[in-house]
Amino acid sequence: MDDICRVIYGPIATQALGLLARYEQAVDALLANGRDPALYSEASALFDTLQLHASDLAGVRASWVEVLISRFEFTQALWQTQATGAEAGRLRSVGLTHLAAIASFRQESRIRYLPCSN
Repeated sequence: MDDICRVIYGPIATQALGLLARYEQAVDALLANGRDPALYSEASALFDTLQLHASDLAGVRASWVEVLISRFEFTQALWQTQATGAEAGRLRSVGLTHLAAIASFRQESRIRYLPCSN
């Protein structure tokens, strides 16, 4: 069953992981530079497309939910830091949590859907 799963969902996972890498770079840049409107827009568009692919990967749904929750918290902290001058340390902490959720999703997706490399 794992081989069938990889054949059917492997291409979707590969696309999702490619988008995930680009989104992760955008999150890193947002953490480094703050809320740049163009960068935020790019990150949001990447995430929207990523969400379309990730929603098809039922085997890693719990991990994806963690990404969704941490993204909401990151976005909220990003806006609060910019709008109210809230503590930048909180943004950094929430951003790192989001990046950890992304890493977990990536790892689970690779294990479940991509062929083993020898």
